[in-house]
Amino acid sequence: MSWRRRMVPFHSRRLVRGGLLLLAAGLLWASGLRVSRAQAVRALSPDACVEIGLANNRSVQASRAQVAAAEARQWAAQTARLPQLRGQGQYQRLSDIPEFDIPFPLPDDPGLSESITIAPAIRDRYNLQASVQQPLFTGLRLTNQVRAARHDAAAARHETQATEGEVAYRIREAYWHLKSALAARAVVAKALEQAEAQLADVQNRRAQGMALESDVLAVQARRSEIRLQQLDAADAVRVARLNLNYRMGVPLNTPIEPTGTVTVQPLADSLSTLTARALRQQPELRALDATVQALDASVGVAQSGWLPDVRLQGTYTYARPNPFIVPQEDAFAGTWEVGVALSMDLWNWGRTGAQVDQAQAERRQAEAERADLREAVRLDVTQQVLAVRRAIEAVQVTEQGRQEAEAAYQNLQAQFQQGAALTAELLAAEATFRRAELRHAEARADYAIARAALRRALGDDPRRP
Repeated sequence: MSWRRRMVPFHSRRLVRGGLLLLAAGLLWASGLRVSRAQAVRALSPDACVEIGLANNRSVQASRAQVAAAEARQWAAQTARLPQLRGQGQYQRLSDIPEFDIPFPLPDDPGLSESITIAPAIRDRYNLQASVQQPLFTGLRLTNQVRAARHDAAAARHETQATEGEVAYRIREAYWHLKSALAARAVVAKALEQAEAQLADVQNRRAQGMALESDVLAVQARRSEIRLQQLDAADAVRVARLNLNYRMGVPLNTPIEPTGTVTVQPLADSLSTLTARALRQQPELRALDATVQALDASVGVAQSGWLPDVRLQGTYTYARPNPFIVPQEDAFAGTWEVGVALSMDLWNWGRTGAQVDQAQAERRQAEAERADLREAVRLDVTQQVLAVRRAIEAVQVTEQGRQEAEAAYQNLQAQFQQGAALTAELLAAEATFRRAELRHAEARADYAIARAALRRALGDDPRRP
């Protein structure tokens, strides 16, 4: 290092040092931005996590793109009922061809004749056309196509709502799992703190002849067990945070801390009311309703093949030469025509009938799927209502058990201080109290997850708090 410093000129060293300072300042500024951004997203409520997740989730983005495509198809189907204006231009160069001449003898001199050109050989040909076409009667084919496209777009929107509901539920589930893991880590940290205090107390008692070596070893064993639980709790927090970040579509190392609290509330509505609400607004069921209506319109589209197609059409031609002007002249001229065109399949080997049968079969299939989905919705709502009710009871039971375990632990702790309780009894009471705390924290998280699952089953707006 000293050799390098001697070889580098003084002004160069100043430039290098200045560059390093600038680089360090830039890194500090960038790291400060990263820290500030991390701090901006560190404390998040479940609703905020859902908003971020819905904005980043690729399944939601793909579903929204599907909606945009369906709405574009709907507009394209609607334009088919409007007048269609088309234009075209053409240039042709013909090879050398003889002109069509008819000779006529001269009356003054029968031996001589004069030719009259009937069809001149025009080698350069130009043609410009503008045509307009308006459907008059299509056997309700266009009307049914518009209906089918409109219901397809509605089905796509409902499917997007279902996708958003599923994504929101997974985010809330990961959120409360992280909240439960953090609560478990806090419980274990508190248990380790108390184990350290108990170990110091037992060691003092042993020095005073009031405790045995086995008591010290028992407390040390309990402390080692809690340390192992602490490692498991820390790993559970890391895994839960990674899962939440993945569900939200943010970098996996984003330090998110959940700030949501669990408020246990009984269900205000009965099972029949909630079931009727789900059947009315569940997005997957509404999407299937729209699909059935779209397929019903598709049956009408297929049946239109048995009816004629009538269109009003007009064309303006500006050409050189104009083919409608005889004899042809090497000059631009314009002509127009208006008429009504009728077309109808007289025989297509039963293709129309087969298309109708296919459309009707697809409609029956969708109707059967809709009936099955309605039963599945009823079952799902019933199960989620039962899960919420059980979760409410579990929160109440675990809260009571936690209070009782805490009272028992405090009582044994007082007896232990007085020498009326054994170390093993105190450690058992402490372990029971910690398990009761963990079960209560898990029960509260399970309740929040059960409420989120019920919201998904009901088809509620995932963004609504």
